[in-house]
Amino acid sequence: APATMYSCLELDKNSFLEGAQGRPGIVDRVRKRFSRFETVRTTASSIIRDRNGAIWYTTTSTGLWSQKDTLWTHYTTANSGVSMQIKSAYSDADGVLWLATFFNGIQRFEPWNGKMDEINNFGGSKISEVRKIVEDREGILWAATPQGLATIDRRNLKTSLYTVDDGLDYD
Repeated sequence: APATMYSCLELDKNSFLEGAQGRPGIVDRVRKRFSRFETVRTTASSIIRDRNGAIWYTTTSTGLWSQKDTLWTHYTTANSGVSMQIKSAYSDADGVLWLATFFNGIQRFEPWNGKMDEINNFGGSKISEVRKIVEDREGILWAATPQGLATIDRRNLKTSLYTVDDGLDYD
């Protein structure tokens, strides 16, 4: 059966992380070998690296995992308020993680102190599902949602929403 991949991240010139269905692992490009992580036993919906070199794995069922050197940390609703169902993540220049969730909008998570805020009101519209978050050159976060393109100014958390009324095209 073919391997279903959901995410990937280059570690260095010789290795690559992958988020296969079941649990993530590492690919050694030189030796052409693959090994799975024993710690994380779920599909990694996205894999990112933060400014401090920590690797973050989002999952659609078991929350958020981080790996720094050999230390693994698991963040869940119970221990941090982080959603258990995360589609993707973005790490900004300040080290804040922005989590795109299935049901909780965007979660703004500060890993160094555990502070977590939920942002789900965009221009007066409640948005639960967020698919992807990126940042532009002006420091504005753009989020793909079923309702349109949501924005957050990460400096003051001001939000807005662009919809078909603003010219977005829906097919």
